[in-house]
Amino acid sequence: MPDNLKTGVDKPDLYDPKINKAYAELATHYGALVDPARASKPKDKPRVERPMPYVRDSFWRGREFTSIEHMQTEAITWAQQVAGRRQCRPLGGAAPMAVFGAVEAAALLPLPPTPFTLARWSTATVGPDIKVGRTAREAASA
Repeated sequence: MPDNLKTGVDKPDLYDPKINKAYAELATHYGALVDPARASKPKDKPRVERPMPYVRDSFWRGREFTSIEHMQTEAITWAQQVAGRRQCRPLGGAAPMAVFGAVEAAALLPLPPTPFTLARWSTATVGPDIKVGRTAREAASA
């Protein structure tokens, strides 16, 4: 459930939000469902943003990294050794890594064999000289 971000949701709607074309293609490529939080409903946001203060206070505070690789290595270690082993009230006091291993891991699908390629979408106009935009391509005549 992503936030109702303007770059991902073209038109918010409770029942049928209009998802940005490129965002929808990315989700389809990776087999994900985009179900954005309701617009202008702050009660939905804690579900999405609740972990952020924990990450900020537990992982980022007081640390300095020399490179992106160093930060990534430290983040993986922290996620496995600290965050994944804490008791989590919404999970009935269970550790997130234990719940992930018992419930979630089996439901994961492998990544597609090819990475996602972003398409460029634009609206072309045909001029009176039958040229498309500013290119030398000509539109087919009817």
